[in-house]
Amino acid sequence: MYALDGLKVVDFGDWLAGPYAGRLLADMGASVTKIEPPGGLTIRPSSTAFGANTNLKYIVRGMRDVCLDLKHPEGIEVAHKLIADADVIAQNMRVGVADRLGIGYEDVKRINPRAIYVFSPGFGAVGPRARQPSFEPLNSAFAGIHYRSGGEGNPPAQGISLDAYCGLLAACGTLMALIHRQKTGEGQYLDVSQLASVMYYTSETYRKGDRSLGPLPVLDKDQLGFGSLDRLYKTSDGWIAICCEKEYEWQKLCNAMGLTRLLSDPRFGTAVERGTNADQLAAILADEFTQRTSQDWFATLDTAGAP
Repeated sequence: MYALDGLKVVDFGDWLAGPYAGRLLADMGASVTKIEPPGGLTIRPSSTAFGANTNLKYIVRGMRDVCLDLKHPEGIEVAHKLIADADVIAQNMRVGVADRLGIGYEDVKRINPRAIYVFSPGFGAVGPRARQPSFEPLNSAFAGIHYRSGGEGNPPAQGISLDAYCGLLAACGTLMALIHRQKTGEGQYLDVSQLASVMYYTSETYRKGDRSLGPLPVLDKDQLGFGSLDRLYKTSDGWIAICCEKEYEWQKLCNAMGLTRLLSDPRFGTAVERGTNADQLAAILADEFTQRTSQDWFATLDTAGAP
């Protein structure tokens, strides 16, 4: 017995940001019908990391695959029959395309007023870039994620992609809409854009009372972390990650590593002082971590309770 047993979803999406929501709903027990055009989704022949093999195993897992030509009257007729019997309809086509094909929100609402319609556009359903072609890395760049990912003093780097995050938020929104329908009997229209997703992802950005930006975590120049106690360190045979920001964690780290002298070092007496002298502290820890293997350090730090 799964939470969404009996729920019917029709997914017209392509690539990852849209269909990943359907995949998550399928994982929770929903019956998901994946609609593909003749020749297959455009992601199938892609040479990128999200290519054919990834698409089949990662995106459409647990879905029922149906090929429909939505530009043909018979294809639209079948699509409308599926929509009439569905609880959720999802698509991430470019703004206006679904309306031209006859599967836009107004079409769906006319056929099935109780349906939940999930639209996952790139730059949003409205606005100056709404009709521009979009892939998630463009939105991450637009929101400044790539700029910040380069590390302090470095040029920008395309180090992250949040397609699946957009799908996760769309799945969460769908669950909320289902609860709303259970209470009211009403269907809903959801707009979960890639741009909104990356802006939510960067919501640790905030303004203080004087409207200046508050402090933001900055990746270090070597792209190893955000400080001496929140970063990666090279060992004799690999790498290890530590996150020992709290006072008791710092103490456990020093005791476990045999560096108790650092506890009385005035440069590292408080969290503020450790932050001010982060480069000096990182150099000491880096030298010590290279003396032993990753497995040795795992066992030592886990036993000591140092994260």
